[in-house]
Amino acid sequence: MIGREDQQEPLGSMPLRTKCVCFSYPQDGVAIGQMGTLNGNPIAATAGLATLKVLRQPRTYARLHQLGQRLRGILPATLREHRVAGQVLGEGPLYHVVFTTQPIHDHRDMLTGDAHKQQTFHRELLNHGVLKPTSKGYISLVHSDTDVAETAKAFDAAMAQVARS
Repeated sequence: MIGREDQQEPLGSMPLRTKCVCFSYPQDGVAIGQMGTLNGNPIAATAGLATLKVLRQPRTYARLHQLGQRLRGILPATLREHRVAGQVLGEGPLYHVVFTTQPIHDHRDMLTGDAHKQQTFHRELLNHGVLKPTSKGYISLVHSDTDVAETAKAFDAAMAQVARS
């Protein structure tokens, strides 16, 4: 865990084997550097603690998984409707489409996807108000049922363009 002894909450954690890591304490005078984009940033730390507080609320993860499952359920029908070959991947609040007929088991399989269709899909999603990274999409607790419905419309419009490409 990363944090200070006088804090109630950890700032982060790194899964490491203890044989490989030597942790030091202030009295020995040795500093351990750990770098990252937001490490030590008080605003990021405050936001992280607030996020943990929200995530501890009852049914939070159930809601995230429900929203992700709904989006992943919409995508296969959209692929079929537009007669586009592809597979829907994801777990929990994550979703992704790979435009391939080959089963996806690992990263190498992901590379068999049609890159042009992938670019078209993401560009058209953005044109319809859905910001989805090229690797995978994330749903969050601020997304409503209306947002999911609007995203479904964007999927349909984007997939129509993919079918024409």
